[in-house]
Amino acid sequence: MPNFSIEHKFNAPVIGLDEVGRGALAGPVISCGCVFHDYTIQNEFSEYILDSKKLSRKKRLKSFKYLNSLKNKNQISYCLGIAKVDEIDAINILEATK
Repeated sequence: MPNFSIEHKFNAPVIGLDEVGRGALAGPVISCGCVFHDYTIQNEFSEYILDSKKLSRKKRLKSFKYLNSLKNKNQISYCLGIAKVDEIDAINILEATK
């Protein structure tokens, strides 16, 4: 369960970053940055804020809905970036991920 121990050490926002698609032979790479404005999480949803690859499709959908509800309540902010194949080919996968 996330405990936000790292975030509590700073007097400024901590932004989490992750990407998907770097291992694919072709296709886009998608990156996401997220910041929690509120470090409290309801215990019943803590199991959904983990590695999405380990969640069932049903749990991933529930997690997505939960995160969107947090965004609608201004408890988190997140933004997605997408780099398509042409951009990856032009600047390389690492730069496209950034």
